[in-house]
Amino acid sequence: MNLRSKIILFFTSKKISDIFLILILIGSVLYKIGYKTLGSVLMGMGVIHGGIGLVILAIQLYLALRASPDKTVSLVFGFFFVTWASTLSYGWLIGLLYIDNIINNIAIFIITAILGILIIVKIIDVYFNKKFPSLRYNKYVEYISREEHYGGFTFPLGMKAFVLVGGADPQIIEMIKIHEEYHAINKHNLKQILFIYILFVFFSFLIKYNLWGTILSPLYFVTTMVAFLVLTRVFEVSADAYMWRRLGPEAYERFKAFLKARYGVEEPWKAPWWSRLTHTSRRDITMTTGDPIGAHWELEFPLLFSLISATLLALFLERSPLFSPLAVYAAPSTIAGSLVAIFLLALVLRPLVRRFVDSRFTDRGVFNLSALLSGLLFTTSFSSIFLGPLIYPPMYAVTAYFMRHYLASWRKALSLSGAGFAVLLAINALLFLLLPRA
Repeated sequence: MNLRSKIILFFTSKKISDIFLILILIGSVLYKIGYKTLGSVLMGMGVIHGGIGLVILAIQLYLALRASPDKTVSLVFGFFFVTWASTLSYGWLIGLLYIDNIINNIAIFIITAILGILIIVKIIDVYFNKKFPSLRYNKYVEYISREEHYGGFTFPLGMKAFVLVGGADPQIIEMIKIHEEYHAINKHNLKQILFIYILFVFFSFLIKYNLWGTILSPLYFVTTMVAFLVLTRVFEVSADAYMWRRLGPEAYERFKAFLKARYGVEEPWKAPWWSRLTHTSRRDITMTTGDPIGAHWELEFPLLFSLISATLLALFLERSPLFSPLAVYAAPSTIAGSLVAIFLLALVLRPLVRRFVDSRFTDRGVFNLSALLSGLLFTTSFSSIFLGPLIYPPMYAVTAYFMRHYLASWRKALSLSGAGFAVLLAINALLFLLLPRA
C-alpha cells in the first residue's frame, strides 16, 4: 500500500469519524466555558479544536467524493453534514441570543428553539426530496461499497437517512443492511442530533442564570455524556434485536464472521473498546435469544438515573442562596445513595416485571428492564420533591413509552407502568408512616 492509499484509508476510517465528532464537541464545550468564565485563551482553544475537527471532516468528504464511482450517492454521503451543522449551529445561535438578552423572554426562547429546529429539518428534508426523487418514496437511500472494509453507518438527511454498507461477503452485507435499516427507519441518527440540540439549548439556561462554573458544570457534563452513550447503546441493541427477528439464530453466526473480517476476533467482548463502548460487549445475548435489553451492563440504567437525580438536586440547591454551599457535598452522596436505592428497587420490581415479559427475555434482560423501570420511578419520586405531584402524569407517560419499546405492547406497557407506580406510592406511604413526627 503506497503513502497516498494509507492517507486515504486513515482519513476515511470509522475511528477518525469518531475523533472529529469528539473534537467538534470538545471545541463547543470549551468555547461555551470560555464565553463566561476562562476568557479569550480558552475560547481560542475551543476554536482550534473545533477547527481541526472541521478540517478532518472536509478532507473526509472530499476523499469520499473522489473515491466513489457513484458521484450522486457520494454527494449524499458528503452532505449529511448539512443536517448536523445546521441543527447544532442553530442551537448554538439561539442559546447565545438568550444568554445576551437579545431574546429575554423564556417562552419566546422555547417557542423559537422548537419551531426553528422543525423548520430547519423540514427545509433539509424538502431539499433532499427534490434533489433525490427516490427519497420521496423511501425512508432511506442505500449504498453498498464492494470492498474488503466491512462496516455500516447511517447518516441523517433531514427526516430521511443515508445508509452506507461496506464488505465483500454477501451474507455479512445482508446482516449489516438489516442492522442499519433499523437505524434508518427509526430515525436514530436524527434523534441523536435532536438530543444534542436539546443539551445545547438547556446549556444556555445554566450560563444565563450563572450556574455554569458551579458543581453543576461537571455534573451536567458527565450526566449528558452518559445519557448520550446509553441512548446510543439502546439504539444499537434494538437494531441487533431487529436483526435477530429477521435472521433468527443465523444472526450471531454472521455477526461472528463480521467480527472476524473486521477485527480478527469472533467474540463481541474481544472487539476493540470503542465498539464495546457504543454497541455493548454482550451482543451475543441479543443475537442468540432476541433479548432486547439483556446486552446492557447491569448497572447502566441505575448509574444514569443516579446521575440525573444528583443533577436535579444540585440544580435545586444552587438556585437557593441558603443551600448553595451544600451542593458540592450533596452531589457525591446523592449519586451513591441513588445508585443503591435504584438497584434495590429493581430487585423488588423484578418479580413484577417477570410477569409481563415474554420468552425472549433472559434473567439479565429481566433485571435490566426492572432497573430501567426502577430508575424512572425513582427519578419521578425524586423530582416530585422539587416539582410537586404534577410531575407524576407526564412521567407515567414517559415510563409507559419506554416499557412499550421493550414489551412491544401498549397494554402491557401501561399495565406494568401503572403497577410500578403503585409499588412506588406504597413504598413512599410506608416510609411516611415510619418517619418520626415532631
